[in-house]
Amino acid sequence: MILKRLVFISWIKAFLGAFFLLFLILVLASFVDASIREVVSVDESLVNLMYELPSWLKKIFPFACLCGTLFGLENLKRHNELVAIFASGYSAMQIFYDVLLLSGILGAFLIVNNSIIAPWSNKARIDWLQNSGARFKKANTSESLKGSVFYNGRFWLKGKNFIIAYKAFEKKNGVIKDAQIFHLNDSNSRLREYIEGETLIPMEDSKSWLFDNYAHIQSLDINAMPSLERGKTLQSDQPINIDMFDWGESEVFQMGPLQLYDYWSYARQTGTNLDIIQVHIFEIINNALTTLIFALVPISVLFNPNRRAGGMGKNILFTIVFTVFYWLIYSSMMGLATSGRANAFLAIFGPSILILIYVLRRSFKLRKL
Repeated sequence: MILKRLVFISWIKAFLGAFFLLFLILVLASFVDASIREVVSVDESLVNLMYELPSWLKKIFPFACLCGTLFGLENLKRHNELVAIFASGYSAMQIFYDVLLLSGILGAFLIVNNSIIAPWSNKARIDWLQNSGARFKKANTSESLKGSVFYNGRFWLKGKNFIIAYKAFEKKNGVIKDAQIFHLNDSNSRLREYIEGETLIPMEDSKSWLFDNYAHIQSLDINAMPSLERGKTLQSDQPINIDMFDWGESEVFQMGPLQLYDYWSYARQTGTNLDIIQVHIFEIINNALTTLIFALVPISVLFNPNRRAGGMGKNILFTIVFTVFYWLIYSSMMGLATSGRANAFLAIFGPSILILIYVLRRSFKLRKL
């Protein structure tokens, strides 16, 4: 138990040191960005930082776990404590299990953070940007789009003189499913007309839209009986930028588990493209897996036949090269998965699975140490 506690303490100290160092770098970068824009106050920067922190953890934790193992065990080697641990009958495989336990706890927390805390924080940040964080809002929202909310099973987008509600957006072909458009009067913002349809498809000129199986109600803003029209297709000349629906996709990253499940269920029933949802769910799981892998990889480097050949400089170089190489590949695969050009499961889990195979292969060799 004493030896286990010694390993735990050394690992946790290195982990916390790396965590706070990386956190400080991100904080400084955030404040530098705020000072460049000048219009943002220190108070607003701190509030924005608080909202963004849960989203940062998925990037900080794997790197901090890598440093926890690499520098924590290196510290034990440098003070000959690792030799004393082995001489007391504590094997390298037991250290492997200790690191696995610590990183597993952090990985479990990361799943909770990415699936519950971060979505709530992202949504709270959007609400703050639209209200109190007005000066941040200029850098984070477009002029034509006032907001994006997932409510009652729909995405709601508000433009200058219209509101759109829809169930899903097919990014590949630009088709909006189960769409509703509320046209507002320019002078008094009262509801002028209402159109709904099973699908809303952009025309080739990119300036008009085609409703399929529509219902159209007009004259809602005057003292007269509104007129109702139903039909197969209806062309709408409302100028809507298709890029605005990327906000709807970003709303997926603000959903809690229950909302995400509801959206997933509807998408499967309607045959909607599930790429963005799959990428989000797989990323939550893979971040936890990456935390474990990053913590275990350095063990195969530290425990080698030529144990005295390694040094702090070599460990730092390994940390930088491995981290940059992994995230470059992972970011590229994420882009392919999000755009639908690669299988989401293979793109997200592929790099991690390959490294995990390497780690497991090396773990069998540790049984001899």
